[in-house]
Amino acid sequence: MDSKTLKEVLPQPRLSFNRLGQIVFTFKEVTKLVFRVKPKLLIAVFVLNAIWGFSSVPTFYLEKLIIDNLIASVGNPNWQYVFYSTIFLVGLALVISLLRNILSSVNGFLRRNLSRYFDAELDALLGNKVSQLSLPTLESPEFRDRFSKVERESGRRAWQLMMPISEIPNYLVGFLSATAVLVFVHPLISVGVFIVSLPRFFIDSKFIKKEYDLHTELSPKHRIWSWVRDYLIRNRNFMEMRILGLSDYLTEKMRKVVKEILTKREKLSKKRELYGFLSSLPMTLYEFGVSIFLVFWVIVGRITVGSFQLYLRSLRSAEQNLTGLVSTFLDIYENYIYVTDLVWFLNLTPEEVPSEGKTIPLDENLKIEFKKN
Repeated sequence: MDSKTLKEVLPQPRLSFNRLGQIVFTFKEVTKLVFRVKPKLLIAVFVLNAIWGFSSVPTFYLEKLIIDNLIASVGNPNWQYVFYSTIFLVGLALVISLLRNILSSVNGFLRRNLSRYFDAELDALLGNKVSQLSLPTLESPEFRDRFSKVERESGRRAWQLMMPISEIPNYLVGFLSATAVLVFVHPLISVGVFIVSLPRFFIDSKFIKKEYDLHTELSPKHRIWSWVRDYLIRNRNFMEMRILGLSDYLTEKMRKVVKEILTKREKLSKKRELYGFLSSLPMTLYEFGVSIFLVFWVIVGRITVGSFQLYLRSLRSAEQNLTGLVSTFLDIYENYIYVTDLVWFLNLTPEEVPSEGKTIPLDENLKIEFKKN
């Protein structure tokens, strides 16, 4: 097969590191695949996650009422009313906590099932597509490199593709409901939460790009690792390895390849952890500044101690949900190249391989006969 035909059989995806475009592409393609497997299950997961995200704010408000009730009751001789009303509020908070636990359990069960169905569907799609492709396509080095990435990561990626997408309603609704509470303090506080989260987003996306480049660079090494490992552990190769004395050589070869792969990945991981810590500092300092502002309002009587608790919990909830939302989008962004390879593979079209040379007609009278000498 010439290079021109190979490019037609193995079309290259248009890779650009436009983050929003990649996120939209990955979200659309994975959701499309999952929706064709279990649409009702996917909708149920989305709805349950949205309810879970909204349910935190009522808990914060009940905590505010409980604290304000207790502070107002100090020195009050009519303790019975305060006691029973506080017990009622505590009971409501416990009911919401119980409902959140039930939601979490049911949601986890549904997501695990959805991931299993998705994983099984991926295996079926991969197997069916391989059986349709022509031999020159299957034997081309470019195809083998890219398909080895799809095959190697298809098992673990099924869950990693589902998790970020199913978490979006949780983090989005949780963030919006928490920032709605913070608007009562000052609208700029909500805007500030978003601004101080930007450094982490840009740093993480930068390192995801670096990891993608490293993954592409190490793809041939992974192929060698996979081949040597497969050759060493398959039973039918034992006799051949023993006769030729290949075991020590191949073991050392695999160790060198593995060391090279892991050394480069470890070096990049260290840098990512360091820069990740630095990117979290603006959020920590921002929370400290808002806490001081709220403490001052309590002292001057602008808000109650319960309101201080409500606003501080809402601030932390907004931070956590926004961090989770950003991490979710980055996870989708990180999965982009795998989804691109997967979509590329599933959209390959079978090709008729032109035969070369002449066809030899079969003689119907031709026979093969074995005789004993």
